Amino acid sequence: MTSIAQARANQKNAKKSTGPKTPSGKAKSSKNALTHGIYASIPLLPGENDEQLSQLADDITAALHPTDAIELGLVERIIVGYIRQIRLREAEAAKLRISMSDHVLAERISEFFRHPLAVRSRSEHLSKETEESYQYFKAVIDEYDNYITKQKTFTILNIQDNAPHTYELMISKAEEYDVSWNDFAIDKIYVNRALGEIKEAAKSFITNNSHFHQAYQFKTDMKIASRIPQGNDLALFSKYQIQLDTDIYRAMDALRKYRDSKAKIIDAEVLN
Repeated sequence: MTSIAQARANQKNAKKSTGPKTPSGKAKSSKNALTHGIYASIPLLPGENDEQLSQLADDITAALHPTDAIELGLVERIIVGYIRQIRLREAEAAKLRISMSDHVLAERISEFFRHPLAVRSRSEHLSKETEESYQYFKAVIDEYDNYITKQKTFTILNIQDNAPHTYELMISKAEEYDVSWNDFAIDKIYVNRALGEIKEAAKSFITNNSHFHQAYQFKTDMKIASRIPQGNDLALFSKYQIQLDTDIYRAMDALRKYRDSKAKIIDAEVLN
């Protein structure tokens, strides 16, 4: 094991070195990495992370260790290929995000269900709020079917306990009729009138929004289906990916062959 004293002595002697003197030593020295900034000329596009791409270029350069201008050019081709790979992935992700937007989904869903122009879905129809309103009024209809229509007599308290959604709307009806809640609650005419109007309003909302509810339910599946490119997009991304892979592999193969031939030349010179 090297002692601390030996290590320090080695460091001191290394500082006195003026570089390799023999042909073989010079050949080995030529394999030191070139210092360069050639990849700095690669144009940066809007939204790209300059530090991230520069770090990628540094990492690839350090890994491939170019030692002359030819190797440097081939490494640059590899760097450009990897940067384009990143751009392709980011472009694909952006394209998919657009395809999953409510505006695009609404149009696609309308076309899928062949909704007439008057009832075509818009982004607001696919909102959570619209679906919650649909489910609310559906609950009102269920309360009518399962409780109110089956009762010969009932009170406000019965409605509150067994039909809470309907009860909530009845409170607003008392305000609409401009009467106090106490007067409203004991007046059967008011109560029956309110029940009839609430039922009709709920049925009308359900009828007018059933296709929007259908679209909302379909929206989740449409988003899942949109996670991969469709049609022309799929063909374009696949073709570009293959081209980028080919460019990188060709550059790496050219770098390997060049290094092999250079090593043979150096070995021949050393032997001579």
